[in-house]
Amino acid sequence: MIKNFFKKNLCFIFFGIIFVWAYQTLSLYPVIINNIKPTVFNTTNEFEVNYLNVDNNKIKTIFFKSYKKDSPVLVYFHGNYELIDYYVDLFNHVRKDYDLNILMVEYNGYGDSEGFPSLKQNEINLNKAIEYYKEKDYLKNESNQEYIFFGRSLGTAQALNFIYKNPDYKSKLIMHSGFMSPVDAITNNEYLNPYLSLMIFEDYMAGHKIKAIAGYENFKSVVIIHGTKDDLFDIKVARNMKKAFEKEDVNTQYIEYEGGHNFFYDFFEDYL
Repeated sequence: MIKNFFKKNLCFIFFGIIFVWAYQTLSLYPVIINNIKPTVFNTTNEFEVNYLNVDNNKIKTIFFKSYKKDSPVLVYFHGNYELIDYYVDLFNHVRKDYDLNILMVEYNGYGDSEGFPSLKQNEINLNKAIEYYKEKDYLKNESNQEYIFFGRSLGTAQALNFIYKNPDYKSKLIMHSGFMSPVDAITNNEYLNPYLSLMIFEDYMAGHKIKAIAGYENFKSVVIIHGTKDDLFDIKVARNMKKAFEKEDVNTQYIEYEGGHNFFYDFFEDYL
Protein backbone atom coordinates (compact mmCIF):
# COMPACT_ATOMS: atom_id res chain seq x y z
CA MET A 1 0.00 0.00 0.00
CA ILE A 2 2.79 2.42 0.94
CA LYS A 3 4.70 1.42 -2.19
CA ASN A 4 1.69 2.18 -4.38
CA PHE A 5 1.19 5.52 -2.66
CA PHE A 6 4.75 6.60 -3.46
CA LYS A 7 4.44 5.32 -7.02
CA LYS A 8 1.30 7.34 -7.66
CA ASN A 9 2.54 10.46 -5.93
CA LEU A 10 6.24 10.40 -6.82
CA CYS A 11 5.90 13.35 -9.18
CA PHE A 12 4.13 15.49 -6.55
CA ILE A 13 6.71 14.56 -3.90
CA PHE A 14 9.59 15.41 -6.24
CA PHE A 15 8.18 18.80 -7.21
CA GLY A 16 7.27 19.46 -3.57
CA ILE A 17 10.89 18.97 -2.55
CA ILE A 18 12.05 21.23 -5.40
CA PHE A 19 9.54 23.90 -4.34
CA VAL A 20 10.66 23.86 -0.70
CA TRP A 21 14.33 23.97 -1.73
CA ALA A 22 13.69 26.89 -4.08
CA TYR A 23 11.66 28.75 -1.44
CA GLN A 24 14.44 28.38 1.12
CA THR A 25 17.20 29.33 -1.31
CA LEU A 26 15.42 32.41 -2.61
CA SER A 27 14.56 33.47 0.95
CA LEU A 28 18.20 33.20 2.02
CA TYR A 29 19.72 34.50 -1.23
CA PRO A 30 17.07 36.51 -3.12
CA VAL A 31 19.64 38.38 -5.22
CA ILE A 32 20.16 35.29 -7.38
CA ILE A 33 17.05 36.35 -9.31
CA ASN A 34 17.31 40.09 -8.63
CA ASN A 35 21.00 40.95 -8.59
CA ILE A 36 22.43 44.27 -7.46
CA LYS A 37 24.63 46.32 -9.75
CA PRO A 38 28.23 46.32 -8.49
CA THR A 39 30.42 49.39 -8.13
CA VAL A 40 33.58 49.51 -10.23
CA PHE A 41 36.63 50.15 -8.06
CA ASN A 42 40.23 50.37 -9.13
CA THR A 43 43.08 49.32 -6.86
CA THR A 44 44.48 52.29 -4.94
CA ASN A 45 47.18 52.85 -2.33
CA GLU A 46 44.52 52.22 0.32
CA PHE A 47 42.90 49.00 -0.88
CA GLU A 48 43.12 46.32 -3.56
CA VAL A 49 40.38 44.80 -5.69
CA ASN A 50 41.21 41.33 -6.98
CA TYR A 51 39.18 38.72 -8.80
CA LEU A 52 39.99 35.10 -8.00
CA ASN A 53 39.08 32.01 -9.98
CA VAL A 54 37.45 29.58 -7.55
CA ASP A 55 35.88 26.42 -8.97
CA ASN A 56 35.71 28.13 -12.40
CA ASN A 57 33.82 31.13 -11.01
CA LYS A 58 35.10 34.69 -10.82
CA ILE A 59 35.00 35.86 -7.18
CA LYS A 60 35.51 39.49 -6.18
CA THR A 61 37.67 40.33 -3.17
CA ILE A 62 38.59 43.65 -1.56
CA PHE A 63 41.59 43.87 0.75
CA PHE A 64 42.67 46.80 2.95
CA LYS A 65 46.31 46.42 3.86
CA SER A 66 47.44 47.37 7.35
CA TYR A 67 50.60 49.32 8.03
CA LYS A 68 51.86 46.20 9.81
CA LYS A 69 51.67 42.71 8.35
CA ASP A 70 50.97 41.09 11.73
CA SER A 71 48.00 43.33 12.57
CA PRO A 72 44.70 41.50 13.18
CA VAL A 73 42.60 40.60 10.14
CA LEU A 74 38.96 41.71 10.12
CA VAL A 75 36.94 39.49 7.78
CA TYR A 76 33.52 40.96 7.07
CA PHE A 77 30.45 39.01 5.88
CA HIS A 78 27.64 41.32 4.74
CA GLY A 79 23.89 40.83 4.91
CA ASN A 80 21.33 40.26 2.18
CA TYR A 81 20.70 42.81 -0.57
CA GLU A 82 24.17 44.20 0.09
CA LEU A 83 27.54 44.05 -1.63
CA ILE A 84 31.06 44.34 -0.29
CA ASP A 85 31.27 47.50 -2.42
CA TYR A 86 28.98 49.31 0.03
CA TYR A 87 31.57 49.08 2.81
CA VAL A 88 34.65 50.44 1.04
CA ASP A 89 34.47 53.96 2.48
CA LEU A 90 33.65 52.73 5.98
CA PHE A 91 36.42 50.15 6.14
CA ASN A 92 38.98 52.47 4.62
CA HIS A 93 38.30 54.77 7.56
CA VAL A 94 38.38 51.87 10.05
CA ARG A 95 41.67 50.57 8.67
CA LYS A 96 43.36 53.90 9.31
CA ASP A 97 41.96 54.32 12.82
CA TYR A 98 42.57 50.78 14.06
CA ASP A 99 45.46 49.58 11.90
CA LEU A 100 43.68 46.43 10.76
CA ASN A 101 44.00 44.23 7.72
CA ILE A 102 40.48 43.98 6.31
CA LEU A 103 39.24 41.34 3.88
CA MET A 104 35.87 41.07 2.17
CA VAL A 105 34.94 38.29 -0.25
CA GLU A 106 31.78 38.67 -2.31
CA TYR A 107 29.26 35.83 -2.22
CA ASN A 108 28.70 33.83 -5.40
CA GLY A 109 26.00 35.39 -7.54
CA TYR A 110 26.21 38.78 -5.78
CA GLY A 111 27.39 41.81 -7.76
CA ASP A 112 29.99 40.63 -10.25
CA SER A 113 30.91 37.44 -8.41
CA GLU A 114 29.84 34.45 -10.46
CA GLY A 115 28.18 31.19 -9.50
CA PHE A 116 25.53 30.10 -7.03
CA PRO A 117 25.71 31.11 -3.33
CA SER A 118 25.90 28.56 -0.55
CA LEU A 119 27.30 28.24 2.94
CA LYS A 120 29.88 25.68 1.81
CA GLN A 121 31.00 27.66 -1.23
CA ASN A 122 31.43 30.87 0.75
CA GLU A 123 33.76 29.03 3.12
CA ILE A 124 35.79 27.65 0.20
CA ASN A 125 36.02 31.11 -1.39
CA LEU A 126 37.28 32.74 1.81
CA ASN A 127 39.96 30.11 2.33
CA LYS A 128 41.13 30.66 -1.25
CA ALA A 129 41.21 34.42 -0.71
CA ILE A 130 43.22 34.12 2.50
CA GLU A 131 45.74 31.84 0.74
CA TYR A 132 45.95 34.33 -2.13
CA TYR A 133 46.82 37.24 0.18
CA LYS A 134 49.30 35.07 2.06
CA GLU A 135 51.05 34.39 -1.25
CA LYS A 136 51.19 38.15 -1.84
CA ASP A 137 52.88 38.35 1.57
CA TYR A 138 50.12 40.53 3.04
CA LEU A 139 49.16 37.99 5.72
CA LYS A 140 50.93 35.54 8.00
CA ASN A 141 49.94 31.94 8.74
CA GLU A 142 46.63 31.67 10.61
CA SER A 143 48.36 30.25 13.69
CA ASN A 144 50.40 33.46 14.01
CA GLN A 145 47.73 36.07 13.28
CA GLU A 146 44.47 37.03 14.95
CA TYR A 147 41.28 36.97 12.88
CA ILE A 148 38.08 38.83 13.73
CA PHE A 149 35.16 37.28 11.84
CA PHE A 150 32.37 39.85 11.69
CA GLY A 151 28.98 38.82 10.31
CA ARG A 152 25.88 40.93 9.87
CA SER A 153 22.41 39.39 9.37
CA LEU A 154 22.87 36.58 6.80
CA GLY A 155 26.61 37.04 7.28
CA THR A 156 26.44 35.83 10.91
CA ALA A 157 25.77 32.31 9.64
CA GLN A 158 28.75 32.60 7.28
CA ALA A 159 31.08 33.86 10.02
CA LEU A 160 30.05 31.21 12.55
CA ASN A 161 30.30 28.44 9.96
CA PHE A 162 33.79 29.50 8.89
CA ILE A 163 35.13 29.29 12.45
CA TYR A 164 33.33 25.96 12.92
CA LYS A 165 34.97 24.52 9.79
CA ASN A 166 38.41 26.07 10.39
CA PRO A 167 39.51 25.57 14.01
CA ASP A 168 43.16 26.48 13.34
CA TYR A 169 42.43 30.21 13.04
CA LYS A 170 43.06 32.35 16.13
CA SER A 171 39.58 33.79 16.00
CA LYS A 172 37.15 36.20 17.58
CA LEU A 173 33.54 36.49 16.45
CA ILE A 174 31.15 39.43 16.08
CA MET A 175 27.47 38.65 15.42
CA HIS A 176 25.34 41.64 14.44
CA SER A 177 21.58 41.21 13.85
CA GLY A 178 22.07 37.46 13.60
CA PHE A 179 19.93 34.35 13.80
CA MET A 180 20.13 30.91 15.41
CA SER A 181 18.16 28.87 12.88
CA PRO A 182 17.60 29.06 9.10
CA VAL A 183 13.89 29.11 9.80
CA ASP A 184 14.42 32.47 11.54
CA ALA A 185 15.79 33.73 8.24
CA ILE A 186 13.07 32.21 6.06
CA THR A 187 9.78 32.88 7.84
CA ASN A 188 8.23 33.85 11.14
CA ASN A 189 5.18 31.72 10.37
CA GLU A 190 4.79 29.30 13.29
CA TYR A 191 2.74 26.88 11.17
CA LEU A 192 5.28 26.65 8.35
CA ASN A 193 8.35 26.46 10.58
CA PRO A 194 8.20 22.74 11.53
CA TYR A 195 7.79 21.68 7.88
CA LEU A 196 10.48 23.94 6.47
CA SER A 197 12.98 22.98 9.15
CA LEU A 198 12.75 19.35 8.00
CA MET A 199 13.86 20.32 4.50
CA ILE A 200 16.95 22.45 5.11
CA PHE A 201 19.66 21.20 2.78
CA GLU A 202 22.51 23.23 4.28
CA ASP A 203 23.49 23.39 7.92
CA TYR A 204 22.56 26.88 9.11
CA MET A 205 21.76 25.74 12.65
CA ALA A 206 23.86 27.69 15.17
CA GLY A 207 23.39 25.65 18.35
CA HIS A 208 25.72 22.72 17.69
CA LYS A 209 28.32 25.00 16.07
CA ILE A 210 28.43 27.21 19.16
CA LYS A 211 28.92 24.12 21.30
CA ALA A 212 31.74 22.92 19.03
CA ILE A 213 33.73 26.15 18.69
CA ALA A 214 33.51 26.76 22.44
CA GLY A 215 35.91 23.86 22.75
CA TYR A 216 38.39 25.18 20.18
CA GLU A 217 41.67 26.26 21.71
CA ASN A 218 42.00 29.12 19.22
CA PHE A 219 38.49 30.57 19.64
CA LYS A 220 38.71 33.50 22.05
CA SER A 221 35.45 35.46 22.37
CA VAL A 222 32.17 36.62 20.87
CA VAL A 223 30.39 39.97 20.68
CA ILE A 224 26.62 39.85 20.02
CA ILE A 225 24.99 43.08 18.83
CA HIS A 226 21.24 43.32 18.22
CA GLY A 227 18.58 46.01 17.94
CA THR A 228 15.59 45.96 20.27
CA LYS A 229 13.41 47.07 17.33
CA ASP A 230 14.71 44.50 14.84
CA ASP A 231 11.63 43.47 12.85
CA LEU A 232 13.40 40.67 10.96
CA PHE A 233 15.00 38.73 13.84
CA ASP A 234 13.33 39.45 17.16
CA ILE A 235 15.53 40.50 20.07
CA LYS A 236 14.64 37.15 21.69
CA VAL A 237 16.83 35.47 19.06
CA ALA A 238 19.85 37.46 20.24
CA ARG A 239 19.11 36.75 23.88
CA ASN A 240 18.92 33.03 23.13
CA MET A 241 22.20 33.31 21.27
CA LYS A 242 23.77 34.97 24.31
CA LYS A 243 22.53 32.15 26.56
CA ALA A 244 23.92 29.54 24.15
CA PHE A 245 27.42 31.03 24.23
CA GLU A 246 27.38 31.66 27.98
CA LYS A 247 26.21 28.10 28.63
CA GLU A 248 29.45 26.93 26.98
CA ASP A 249 31.53 29.37 29.08
CA VAL A 250 32.52 31.49 26.08
CA ASN A 251 33.78 35.00 26.83
CA THR A 252 30.63 36.85 25.69
CA GLN A 253 29.92 40.55 25.31
CA TYR A 254 26.25 41.32 24.68
CA ILE A 255 25.02 44.68 23.37
CA GLU A 256 21.42 45.74 22.80
CA TYR A 257 20.80 49.06 21.07
CA GLU A 258 17.70 51.09 20.32
CA GLY A 259 17.23 50.52 16.62
CA GLY A 260 16.19 48.17 13.85
CA HIS A 261 17.81 45.47 11.77
CA ASN A 262 19.86 47.74 9.53
CA PHE A 263 20.99 50.30 12.11
CA PHE A 264 24.72 49.94 11.60
CA TYR A 265 26.99 52.79 10.66
CA ASP A 266 26.28 55.08 13.61
CA PHE A 267 27.59 52.68 16.22
CA PHE A 268 29.99 50.46 14.26
CA GLU A 269 33.28 51.73 15.63
CA ASP A 270 32.08 51.83 19.24
CA TYR A 271 31.90 48.03 19.30
CA LEU A 272 34.74 46.96 17.03
